[in-house]
Amino acid sequence: MYAIIDTETTGGSPRYSKIIEIAICVHDGQKVVQRYQTLVNPECPINPDITGITHITNDMVRDAPRFYEIARNIIELTEGRILVAHNSRFDYAMLKGEYQRLGYQFARKQLCTVKLSRQLLPGHPSYSLGKLCRSLNIQVANRHRAMGDAAATAILFDMILEQYQRSYGGPLISDDMTDAIFPPNMDRECVDALPHEPGVYYFYNENRDLIYVGKSRNIRKRVISHFSADLKSGKSLRMKQEVAYVDCEVTGSDLLACLLEDHEIKRLAPKYNRAGRKAGFRYGIYTSSCHEGYLHLKAMPVKSDREAVLMFTTTVQARNHLKRLVKQFQLCEKLAGLESGKGNCFGYSLHKCLGACAGKEPPVSYNLRVESAIGNFRFSKPDFMIIVPGREVNEYAAVQVQNHSYQGFGYFSVNGASKSPAEILNCIQAKKDNPDVRKILRQFLKKEKKFDLIEY
Repeated sequence: MYAIIDTETTGGSPRYSKIIEIAICVHDGQKVVQRYQTLVNPECPINPDITGITHITNDMVRDAPRFYEIARNIIELTEGRILVAHNSRFDYAMLKGEYQRLGYQFARKQLCTVKLSRQLLPGHPSYSLGKLCRSLNIQVANRHRAMGDAAATAILFDMILEQYQRSYGGPLISDDMTDAIFPPNMDRECVDALPHEPGVYYFYNENRDLIYVGKSRNIRKRVISHFSADLKSGKSLRMKQEVAYVDCEVTGSDLLACLLEDHEIKRLAPKYNRAGRKAGFRYGIYTSSCHEGYLHLKAMPVKSDREAVLMFTTTVQARNHLKRLVKQFQLCEKLAGLESGKGNCFGYSLHKCLGACAGKEPPVSYNLRVESAIGNFRFSKPDFMIIVPGREVNEYAAVQVQNHSYQGFGYFSVNGASKSPAEILNCIQAKKDNPDVRKILRQFLKKEKKFDLIEY
């Protein structure tokens, strides 16, 4: 049994938006057997842009039931059924958000007809609901209203089921949990509802305390692997026994999953994420120049008004890394602040320094090696944005770097005309820079090929 749903909302953010209309078509695997639709009073004004799309006005929802008044109906209509929607991530997140505000954890298995259509009905120019329905000659009555879109999705779902049976046979969802032994307090339904998409997942104990944050290209598959019967490490076994509930945030790409995971671990400091929790980078390696024209590399406490080449948690880590750079690139220990006193550095007498401290090597050649030393830890361009696919059709994500420093990321939609760099920058949500995210970005730029780079 399936529950095919569509929601109309006050905005595009599940965290801050509210549902203003919901429709559910109960499907028995052969046909729709029950329909439910209602307007919902969001208890906040509706954005005029939303009214322009849906034609739902503040007057129309003023006397409509509030979400808590229909919450039981939705539970009864979806319980024991697989949730189906066109871009199910959004509708499912909206429902979860509404129930979370009521103190209830809503969890259902889900199917996305966007992804199923791409797989089973290939070759269409667009997989947005309106354009796909036109391509398939599906009549949509009352587009951008909940029942109109839900009914169209139901017809599309019939086509998907028919094609799936023709191609594969068997159930549309297979059970991939046979090798998993779940913790005693685990809510199995919340695992059933996890998507096969890239993103970040959160483990909570029975008191709803966050205990672990992880990321994966396939959230559902990775979460289930945590409950495998062959876990060997003590940490994994202890964590497994504590997990009672799991939640997730879909990111659309592995890059965004890596960046969000790092941000969340440092922000929330879950007890089983010890390796990534350190956010106190108190020492850095900085560049400066003297009046003779030589570039200096020095390890010193982090300065808010200067940009460090690299940052570390302790002065020992900073100095040890600087020593490795000096050795690898034949730099001068005195110009690197590793040796004090008058005269030449000790390395010069051992022919390990080429004589910058004695004026024997010209600044040009010495500075080239300094630039090579720090080039491995800087981006090739100071100001740019990485553009990767977003979480849904016509959505993209942008990662901003400014003056070699990570600024954050955000999502933006493209409908027809492309966005200008200034418009894309407006979507960026600020995040803290640190050596870990710079490493993530450098590795991505080095290995990945499918992305766009915008200089600004």
